[in-house]
Amino acid sequence: MILLAWIGAAAAWEDIGAVWEPSAFPIPYTIAEALGGGLDEDEAVAAIQAAFQTWEDAGCGVSFAYQGRDSGEGFGGIDGVSVVYFIESGWPEEPTLLSVPAIAVDGATIVEADLAFNGEHFSWSVDGDGVSHFDLQGSVTHEVGHLLGLWHTTDPDASLNDFLNGKPEARTLGDDDIEGLCALYSASAGGQLGEDCEAAADCAAGLICLDDGAARYCSTACQEDAECPEGFACYDLGGGEQACAIDLDDKGCEGCGQAAPAHAPGGLLGLWWGVGVVLVRRRL
Repeated sequence: MILLAWIGAAAAWEDIGAVWEPSAFPIPYTIAEALGGGLDEDEAVAAIQAAFQTWEDAGCGVSFAYQGRDSGEGFGGIDGVSVVYFIESGWPEEPTLLSVPAIAVDGATIVEADLAFNGEHFSWSVDGDGVSHFDLQGSVTHEVGHLLGLWHTTDPDASLNDFLNGKPEARTLGDDDIEGLCALYSASAGGQLGEDCEAAADCAAGLICLDDGAARYCSTACQEDAECPEGFACYDLGGGEQACAIDLDDKGCEGCGQAAPAHAPGGLLGLWWGVGVVLVRRRL
């Protein structure tokens, strides 16, 4: 029996096991039609745009396209639109959560991501100190990292350090943030199908790192054997998901082992490997 497992990141930075396809760039995003919270609308929009630009300026091949003000179908709706929400009433998550992303994935591919900021239980400012008022740009910068497929890091200087969310220090990317981003998206950083890997970050964008019990190598999602290259078969990963694995016994998917992701970042509450919404919750 072949036991298959998805392998995640092993560095200080971590990833959620899914990335945007190269064809998705520039990633379009909108800002909800009403922000509120006592924020000046123009200043708030500028702060949000600056946060997205910070990641684009990192030089790892990611880019964004601001599409104006549009609320879509609401936070977490699967509508093909990535939206930034500032929610003043009816906060959909636990009141202790400062911000939360809802990331829709299809296999190992991110297809859209909404970001929500808690204006019902916290005070915000475009120049917040992170104590009396949380800094909007700093928090958006942090959450855009999640939108791109990165999770939290222990690096004290990284925007994705959980303790910096909402602080002005989070406006600036640390070396660990950039290392993680470039590992996921730089063309030169990705192994191709069948090449050895230790983590998803070792594989090209859109590929996963598969452990078949005998070796670890870059793979891709599939639905049937015909979608895999010669020498590979479409094996069952459990939960209705499959990936191309080296076909050692020439049996295709017959008798395949069940497996779950070998790595899920701390705090990741639900990851659906199909088209689904991942609500990545974080506490202060």
